Amino acid sequence: MPSELPSPADLESLLLATMRATGKPRGLTWECVEVVVRDGRPDVLFATEQATGAAIALLLVTVRFAAIPGGEMEDVAAVPDIRTGTAVLRHTEGQWQPTGRILFNLLPGDAISHLNDLVVQICEKSCLE
Repeated sequence: MPSELPSPADLESLLLATMRATGKPRGLTWECVEVVVRDGRPDVLFATEQATGAAIALLLVTVRFAAIPGGEMEDVAAVPDIRTGTAVLRHTEGQWQPTGRILFNLLPGDAISHLNDLVVQICEKSCLE
């Protein structure tokens, strides 16, 4: 079984750095990525990547963007709205690493269904205890 997930604060730092490095979406900067915690634990489902057998974590997050000053999104009123999504992490070389993908408007259970040709759910959030 893969190692336990990092703390929510460490996950947020990892996710924010990874997502900022993608340069997407155009005209926006990543302001904040927050891990949704329920009952003191991140809201997460675990799966296995069918092609490689790698462990995958589907982590519920909220995201906030800001417009780049002078950019095409500067006058869009919805830019600062908080968005919910599922961050995808892969267990590689003994640690959890963000893949650079957040599935917006999907909860982890919905993300499993969305990715059903790529991943198979293996356990609920308590499986790493």
